[in-house]
Amino acid sequence: MVRLDTKNAAAVELAPPAQLLTGPGNGTLEVIWNGRQRRVAPTAGRYVLAADSYAARPNDKNPAREGRLTYFFGTPFAIVIGTRSKDPALARGLAARADALADLWEHWQHVKPRVFRDTEIGAADQQRYSLLLLGGPADNSVAAKLAAKLPLEVTADSVTVDGRRFTATDAVAQMLYPHPQNAGRYLLLVQATSVAGLRYWNPQQYWHALNGFPMNFWDWTIVDGRHAVQQSGQFPDRGWVAAGVFDLHWKRSDAFTVLGDPELRARATLRHPPPAGFKLPAAALDSLAGGYRINPGQIGGGGIISVFRTGDVLHATTPEGGRTWPLEAETDADFAIVGLGTPVSFLRDGAGNATGLVYQYNGQEIVATRVP
Repeated sequence: MVRLDTKNAAAVELAPPAQLLTGPGNGTLEVIWNGRQRRVAPTAGRYVLAADSYAARPNDKNPAREGRLTYFFGTPFAIVIGTRSKDPALARGLAARADALADLWEHWQHVKPRVFRDTEIGAADQQRYSLLLLGGPADNSVAAKLAAKLPLEVTADSVTVDGRRFTATDAVAQMLYPHPQNAGRYLLLVQATSVAGLRYWNPQQYWHALNGFPMNFWDWTIVDGRHAVQQSGQFPDRGWVAAGVFDLHWKRSDAFTVLGDPELRARATLRHPPPAGFKLPAAALDSLAGGYRINPGQIGGGGIISVFRTGDVLHATTPEGGRTWPLEAETDADFAIVGLGTPVSFLRDGAGNATGLVYQYNGQEIVATRVP
């Protein structure tokens, strides 16, 4: 007899040592699972039990493919860049995001990831790897081939996830889903409602968020340009449009869907992309150059961020790893890290002199004071 008590387990498999099964009964095991007594015969030396409410399906989540956006990168993967968009700006944006992700991966893992254009990747590689598809069916030919089997639809003003429509403009959706052609692999789809919405997909989010949050919890997210500031200890999903986890059968349900806080989002600053061709003069960029010390009590407190101009581009270094990021000007005080979209804003005194900067980290504002 085995007594087994579990929580949140739909099915279990027992593999007891052979010496425990030497008595009469041809190996039949008596199992008291959560108070209910069962008699189970072995299958290939193992004992499989399922909850009464669980009807197994071939494509169910399992320990080897349980979902969560970050788990995509625990499988052999390839990045596939969409090239078929009719909007040249969107095509450039997808390529830039691919470059940013590849750079992050190489810096972390010291090896280049597999990167293909959608016109270059062959059928065998499409099936062999988990695929990070940049661009939807109208933008990416591989996504177009698989679209009928995926529960994601994106229009200019909405994102629909497995039948539920979310109103969203200038937003970006990402969704993890089983690869239709390989039971051991995933698809990770990234699709924006517009070129502006693509700015809010940050490829750094998968590894550089505190304690693995936010992407370690979700199977799908929808994020727009609302700059919602969280209190310490609160999760950034409160500022998003929506996020969720698929159930055991990879189906969306309201029970596992989280909506952004409407009051917080209403108070949030709505970011906008800069006008086409917007540039700040060299003198304006030089006025922001210098060292900025992260204020004590914050993540990275005491570290120095160095800001400097190269040509007509402002750059900033990270204190922990010495990386240098180019910044794209959105206004004369607001910038975004190129390829990541992370907002960086400069603070000024009454005379217009830069006194500090603020940047976003995991939904919280990190403030750094300019070093005299």
